[in-house]
Amino acid sequence: MREHEVPMLLSATVRELLSSAIGHGLAERDPLSLYELQSAAAGMALEE
Repeated sequence: MREHEVPMLLSATVRELLSSAIGHGLAERDPLSLYELQSAAAGMALEE
């Protein structure tokens, strides 16, 4: 909300996640690939 100069923490977090996904070559993939990125960062494997 720019008119109130309130920081949008969730927006900033999502932007960082998307930037990281793009940096890892996931730009053309389904948005659910963010789960893969987060599980890898946590050292966990996703079940298929």
